[in-house]
Amino acid sequence: MHSDPFLDHIYLEKVRSGVVREKNRILWPFTEHQVRKNEPRIVVRNEKRAKHMGVTERIRLLIDQSTDWVAAMATMVYELHSAFDYYHWTGFYGTIRPDWLQVGPYQGGSGCIDIPFANGVCGAAARKKKTQLVPDVTQFPGHIDCSPDTRSEIVIPIVSWGVGTVAVLDVDSNHASAFDTVDQEYLEAICDEMVVSWANQFSF
Repeated sequence: MHSDPFLDHIYLEKVRSGVVREKNRILWPFTEHQVRKNEPRIVVRNEKRAKHMGVTERIRLLIDQSTDWVAAMATMVYELHSAFDYYHWTGFYGTIRPDWLQVGPYQGGSGCIDIPFANGVCGAAARKKKTQLVPDVTQFPGHIDCSPDTRSEIVIPIVSWGVGTVAVLDVDSNHASAFDTVDQEYLEAICDEMVVSWANQFSF
């Protein structure tokens, strides 16, 4: 039994078979088989929260109210994509005309260029103005298969009230159920602050 450096009540119990069993710990986002092969990569929920806090602080130090909107998006995408190895595609889609998204700054393989609000996870987030946390993209109605490797996805809308959805942050993972409410909490918080960069660019 081993105490976790972040929370005393979180610990791992190892058994003779070499299997790492779960006890008050999230073995995320790997299966038990993957845990045996990649035990050093097991991410504890509280470790993920601490990492998100660090990334968010870096982004806040790099971006201020005078930062250009595109520069702000590019910086945020780079910091997020570099920090989390399960973020296999990280990028923004901007609203270029009513009910229509087009790809902006991103990291990862080539993304879909255009996405209507009516289709896909990004479209749903933009249309509903609500985060879409999707553990299995194959079960999402109307999912757009931009990459055959994508298994889970989280999309956060950036909403300027009185204007509507101005962009969405899209993060894809090749692991099923890769994202949880910790990702959602911190990504939503930093996206709320991104509205300031958008407003500053288009207020003159």
